[in-house]
Amino acid sequence: MSTPMATVSINGRRVEAVVGRSLFECADSLEVKVPSSCPRAGTCHECIVQVLSGMDALELRTEEESFLGGDFRLACQARIRTADQDVVAASLRRQQQIVAEGSADLREHWELAPSTRRDGANVVRDGQIIDDYRGAILGLAVDIGTTTVSASLMDLESGATVALTSFENPQTFGGSDVMHRIHYDGQHPGELQRVLVSFLNAELKAMPGDRDQLYEVMVVGNPTMRDLFLGLDVQSLGQKPFKSQTEHDRDAGRASSTAVTRKPKDLGLRMSPAGAVFGAPLIACHVGADAAACILATRLHEAVEPAMIMDIGTNTEVILGNKDRLLCASCAAGPAFEGGKIRYGMSGIEGAIQSVRLRNRHVEISTIGDVQPTGICGSGLIDLIAELVRHGRVNGRGRFTGDAKECVIDEATGITFAESDVQELAQAKGATHAGTSLLLKHFPLPLADLTTLYLAGGFANYIDVDNSRLIGLTPDLPPDRLHKMGNAAAEGAKELLLSVNKRQELDRVVGSIEHLELESDEDFFTYFVEGCLFGEN
Repeated sequence: MSTPMATVSINGRRVEAVVGRSLFECADSLEVKVPSSCPRAGTCHECIVQVLSGMDALELRTEEESFLGGDFRLACQARIRTADQDVVAASLRRQQQIVAEGSADLREHWELAPSTRRDGANVVRDGQIIDDYRGAILGLAVDIGTTTVSASLMDLESGATVALTSFENPQTFGGSDVMHRIHYDGQHPGELQRVLVSFLNAELKAMPGDRDQLYEVMVVGNPTMRDLFLGLDVQSLGQKPFKSQTEHDRDAGRASSTAVTRKPKDLGLRMSPAGAVFGAPLIACHVGADAAACILATRLHEAVEPAMIMDIGTNTEVILGNKDRLLCASCAAGPAFEGGKIRYGMSGIEGAIQSVRLRNRHVEISTIGDVQPTGICGSGLIDLIAELVRHGRVNGRGRFTGDAKECVIDEATGITFAESDVQELAQAKGATHAGTSLLLKHFPLPLADLTTLYLAGGFANYIDVDNSRLIGLTPDLPPDRLHKMGNAAAEGAKELLLSVNKRQELDRVVGSIEHLELESDEDFFTYFVEGCLFGEN
């Protein structure tokens, strides 16, 4: 009986393993696009792939791969050493289900007053001629999340959206959370910025318009993501008092704002040399420009009744307040609800299990793209744990009942959900629960008096609100008080891109926001432990 040939699988496509062949060559034969801008010599550091299994079947890392660790390799350098073991890998440039847009309600207050505009045959910025008019004036609004990057190409003359894209943040080889990436950037300065700019340039190349027509880029994100992209030193964000260098400069009087302006050539962005890259202002510590953009988009700073924004993600940000007072906090939730640190967890891409229902102990699933499942993403994880709690298969402490230690989600593919996965989710929601509870305490405002909760972020747009309330991820409020806003940070970024007046307005608002350090509150641990329990808190 013949022995089955080993295979190489990349992004779910499979080819026979051939000794000496590189993963890049395997990707070519599978018609899987892997980014590269060098002659496959390992010098551009763009063709990063994650080896999910079969690392031992590959040759050892080359010198060109010295900046990588863990499961990551350069596709052009990683070659098949032996054909007796399957290799499973995934490219980092994978399109996300998460879209770059938010609710249409967020656009009611938009105005068209860009800093770059047409004046006859010229393009001007702040009254100065910067270029000849080339048929269009475009801008790009970018929301850089720890897990996902979304971008919107905008017509600065009409305010119309020209194109949208979203993709996995390729910086995962530097760690799944901001603290790991700060540490990585200290060891390998510039690598994280370089790979993200490369991926964004590739997205720009696929969009309509000419690079010389792109004059502005507006960037929002948490402080680490924003500053990494802008090529700033992020080491101060990794140690107390956890402030961006731009925040230190503002506090010391060396700058009037934490907003940043950079030249495209300094970042390597493919756009007009006469263009400008703007980093929106940060709020404080790990509460960043994405949270500020959410405030602008929802008009929280103009509200009469207190409302709350939850931007759920690896670095969940919570803002509570109205026109009289705004409080904010950053919750170190970690990547669990975006698939990180979960055995079969994955981002919201094709093949991810996005919803789960239990029917008489039978698991019913649906996947993004209606294809065979390859893992489970955040919305599926919320459904799954809620169903297990609802059916008594997981108790309030996050333990499986009876003798079970895991739940089989899909028998055909062997995808399971273990007790260790439950604990990762418990800690993630515990951090979020502590954040919301402490903001309500310090405002002060009873939960029952909170009339509006905005769920922001692309991920939040896909969750089942009843299930998120059941497991305690979101506060236990009547359904009519919860409003999914989609990617509010991206909408705020577009609003900033289109109007210099909105930039000035946001700068004023940011200066008035109070930041709460959660861990310094005596009740933090109590709320955290309470939030780690499953069921209604």
